[in-house]
Amino acid sequence: MKNLYGKALLDDPALTKSTAFTREERKHFGLRGLLPYDVASINKQIERVLGSMRCKSTAIEKYIFLNALLERNQRLFYRTMIDHIEEIMPLVYTPTVGEACKEFAHIFRKPQGFYISPDDRGEIATILRNWPEEDIRVIVVTDGERILGLGI
Repeated sequence: MKNLYGKALLDDPALTKSTAFTREERKHFGLRGLLPYDVASINKQIERVLGSMRCKSTAIEKYIFLNALLERNQRLFYRTMIDHIEEIMPLVYTPTVGEACKEFAHIFRKPQGFYISPDDRGEIATILRNWPEEDIRVIVVTDGERILGLGI
């Protein structure tokens, strides 16, 4: 029987530690052979992220890079952001997020969040049951029409 749990750990952006899984964790979760041999600490991974991000020439390129990181490894994204908040916050919020909103159709890669439209009136409770998570601690609601004074 195949061990799909280890693969699921690597594929779930909320659970993966990528190459930071220790040798013991790799053995326990069935990850041996699914990752490069070297165990890279979270700090080493952060160094790599910052190096790659800093090679980007524009803020929107850095935003796209960071968004891709968020989609594949949330732990690494948030640890990098917390440890380098002054450098990263302007890339994921004001002023770069305004440009990202304007370019949304061009930079959209993967849905994040939950989308409800006026066409869903009367069916919202049913639609909310589609959300795969059960432990929900924060909800942010927007009308999707304006952000930071920008009309979409």
